Amino acid sequence: MKPQPKSDSGRSDDDLLTQEEAAAKLKVTVRTLVRLQNEGVVPFVLLGKSVRFYWPAVISHLTTNFTVCRWQRHGQIPPMRMWRRIS
Repeated sequence: MKPQPKSDSGRSDDDLLTQEEAAAKLKVTVRTLVRLQNEGVVPFVLLGKSVRFYWPAVISHLTTNFTVCRWQRHGQIPPMRMWRRIS
């Protein structure tokens, strides 16, 4: 498989993903990706009626704006949704 030639902007055609490809890379369903897209969580590009995701922008946006929080049972405060069960 030959690498895609880069355009003047330094982007290749492989960087623009369809909804199915982006959902697979994010390990979510297409329906979840559409919901995230509608909520403004994931940046996207409209090309006519087609939706495309510029993968470097998606990764950059997610890593800049969101943090992964892990909860352990001992020594840390549980997530808010669990406070009612514990109280």
